[in-house]
Amino acid sequence: MNFTYKESEENLMTVKEIIQVVKDDDIFLEESYQVGTLEASRWGLPEMARFFWSIMSGYNPSTIVWIDIQKSYEYFLNAGTDDDSMNYYKGLLKDGYKYITVDGNNRTITLVDIVAGKVALKPGHYSVPEFGEKSTKFNIQVKKGSNKFNKLVQPLIACFYSRKIRVTTYINLSVDDGGVVFRAINDGMKLSDHQTRQSHASFLADWVRDMRKKYILSFKKVFTDGVINKLNADEFVAKCLSYTVSKDSSKSTLDTLYKNPGAVSNKFLSKSDDWFRSNIKSFFKEMGTYKWTSKTALFDAWVLVSEWKQERDTKVQDMKAYLAIYYRELISLSNSKVTYESPCSKLQEQVMDYAGLLTKNLNPKVSEFRRNIILGRIERKLVDDGIIVQQESPNNRFFTTNQKMELWEEQDGVCPGTGEYIPMAEIFDHTKWQADHKDPFDNGGRTTIPNGQLVSAKWNNQKSNKVAWQMKRISV
Repeated sequence: MNFTYKESEENLMTVKEIIQVVKDDDIFLEESYQVGTLEASRWGLPEMARFFWSIMSGYNPSTIVWIDIQKSYEYFLNAGTDDDSMNYYKGLLKDGYKYITVDGNNRTITLVDIVAGKVALKPGHYSVPEFGEKSTKFNIQVKKGSNKFNKLVQPLIACFYSRKIRVTTYINLSVDDGGVVFRAINDGMKLSDHQTRQSHASFLADWVRDMRKKYILSFKKVFTDGVINKLNADEFVAKCLSYTVSKDSSKSTLDTLYKNPGAVSNKFLSKSDDWFRSNIKSFFKEMGTYKWTSKTALFDAWVLVSEWKQERDTKVQDMKAYLAIYYRELISLSNSKVTYESPCSKLQEQVMDYAGLLTKNLNPKVSEFRRNIILGRIERKLVDDGIIVQQESPNNRFFTTNQKMELWEEQDGVCPGTGEYIPMAEIFDHTKWQADHKDPFDNGGRTTIPNGQLVSAKWNNQKSNKVAWQMKRISV
């Protein structure tokens, strides 16, 4: 493997010079390795106050890292080896930018906020040099109530503006190299999984950020500002996409998806597949109507939408109405003291109420079990009200809701496998009753009334296992 040495220039810039760069709108915020905006620091007031104190006390703050856009553009123009990077820098130059911030955005913005009087200096005595011919120092006391910038005495203000901060500017980083430098700088510091994940430049990361920005009003009703700044909202968007793509939203799957986004490029995010794009947008728009105390429950709501479409070719006709019904049932279940036996024997807790099931979001068996509970309680109404509609075709693997009702009537409400009576209210509860092919679908059996039967889910699973075992013996 070949490694190109990454060239950088080291400079000491005064606080005043850095502030001027910000005010001139010369800095571009690359969101692959930064979060937030150039106007608002992700730091809270305590962090900003500590930074103010470190400057005034003479402690050298950590290095700010930028990319010099002009020099980087010239490098790739002359090298002729990376058109993507050359065009990236060319576009930023055209927009009037001089630097890209890689690390230090919070510190940079805090400097501006200090001058704007948003940050208070810690009370105490400060020894600052006298600027002029005399080489003396002032020992100045700062008191509470007069410790904002506009109330400081002139020697303190002059000292603040003159303090120097080390600035490293890279001049030959490719688009991907910026993320590498960001991760290297933060190596040993605790980044969230998604902060690391999205630092890999790709159209997928851009799409996720765009979704968060476009529906930020909804996300702000679901996530706090602090949580959004930690990219939890971005991760939620990515998990919705990941589950739709692979029925998995685990950390490892998300990492792989971000590093190799080709799996979603053509089918799910292209204009050729309008189902996903239109439904996910509608979902993000409408979710802000409710207060989701459990993000797991909100994610479950999307999983049902995805599985309806991909497993049963069932579409949500009215996302607003669907979420209204789902949310009402969620509140009822969450407040209920009814307990359930865990579907996973490995869990320490074997009996839990619905609220307890929501805490086991990393267990796939529990997740499916939990979703089936709420599905069994809302699906019939969703069908009756026309909120979800299944396309009817003998080529579909799954029987439609209308076909299930017809099978029930044909059988006089009795399971042909067990002889059990099937309550009408439970017809659509697929955890209890399932529409089965007499002649298996995989053998060419059609999804039609003559080839169908509504049977006990337990009996159907036993039948499927028996068929699979017989096929295994035949193959041997």
